[in-house]
Amino acid sequence: MSQVFVGRQPILDRAGSLVAYELLFRDSAEAEAAVFENAASACSRLLVNTFMSMGVGAVIGDKQAFVNVDESILQSELVEALPQERVVLEILEDVSASPGTQRRCAELREVGFTLALDDYVKGDAREPLLEWVDLVKVDLTQVQGSDLRSLVRALRRSGVEILAEKVETQEEFALCRELGFDYFQGFYFARPETVEGAAFDPARSAIMRVLRCLFDEAESVEIADALKGNVNLSINLLRLVNSAAAARPSRIGNVVDAVNYLGRAQLSRWVTILFFAGDGEGGVESPLLQAAARRGRLMELLAGELDSEAKAQADGAFLVGMLSLADAVSGVPLEVVVDELSLAENIGSAIVGRTGLLGQLLELTLRLEAVRPDLAEPLRLELGIEFDVLQRCEYEAFAYVHALLASPGEAAAS
Repeated sequence: MSQVFVGRQPILDRAGSLVAYELLFRDSAEAEAAVFENAASACSRLLVNTFMSMGVGAVIGDKQAFVNVDESILQSELVEALPQERVVLEILEDVSASPGTQRRCAELREVGFTLALDDYVKGDAREPLLEWVDLVKVDLTQVQGSDLRSLVRALRRSGVEILAEKVETQEEFALCRELGFDYFQGFYFARPETVEGAAFDPARSAIMRVLRCLFDEAESVEIADALKGNVNLSINLLRLVNSAAAARPSRIGNVVDAVNYLGRAQLSRWVTILFFAGDGEGGVESPLLQAAARRGRLMELLAGELDSEAKAQADGAFLVGMLSLADAVSGVPLEVVVDELSLAENIGSAIVGRTGLLGQLLELTLRLEAVRPDLAEPLRLELGIEFDVLQRCEYEAFAYVHALLASPGEAAAS
């Protein structure tokens, strides 16, 4: 699995609290500076690495992300795909203040983006953009002494917030606080660090979007739109549903009807299996898929052997078992996967913290996989699962994986 890299440098407020990170292009874990031939290409790769490959939560947590944009990126549709509430678009110094740029800034601000001007100096040609931006960054190596004081006064009159960039000493920090800067960034606080993650897989990204819709309980039309974003997903879904609905007088011909016919529980199961099968390293024969499918099916079967409350959670048990290996597939920590998928609390806490009934079933399954009967036996007894029932469920889980290898669509719908 190839890796991608994103640099980040903290941005602090006047109280010294971390409020955001500036994201920086990096081409390796060892790189200490951005090296690229084309700024637009570097920005595109940075955005893909952050918001698709690693996930925004893994890179910036619950903070905002400052992202440099040149004129081509500012005008592109790529910007509109970003989460407005998480991103500050940092307009580079070579972007013109043309009427077209001003219109674009007005559009982006209208839909909720926060805009900033990077490396602003006295007499800056981008001054007409001050009407549309929320924040201005001032590089202390470019503006000093009386020019710095007069620039801060002028920006204050414009009503924007101001960030001091490249703060490298205690004296510079104290001066900027005195002058009234709102935010601070520089080596005095922290050098950029590099975050590493797995490379972007377009097919798996599409699957994640579908799963997010399902777990958010979105309308069928919204789920269908997410499916239609990937042609193979749509084709496979229609093939699966038409096979399952062969006895119907008329066959299903559109994605919305397919979603409604299959049902959310079965659709979640099918899409989760595709998430593991789509890693490009063996498809349905992937060892990870086999391990995840066996784990999910075993948990589902065990839940079905318990009381009525547990039986009602059988579908959730399957998802917990499958998604408990999602970090191995995506290269992203489980906590981030759970957060990005908006999983129900009992599902998410079972995966991450092994809590609740589903968490106990997952823990039992993990102990069985580790071939530690001394650890599995007390938990089996605590859950009230008979030994012969456990053996039968394990056998059926292996049979499920065998069927999956033969026909993944039929296994997912069974």
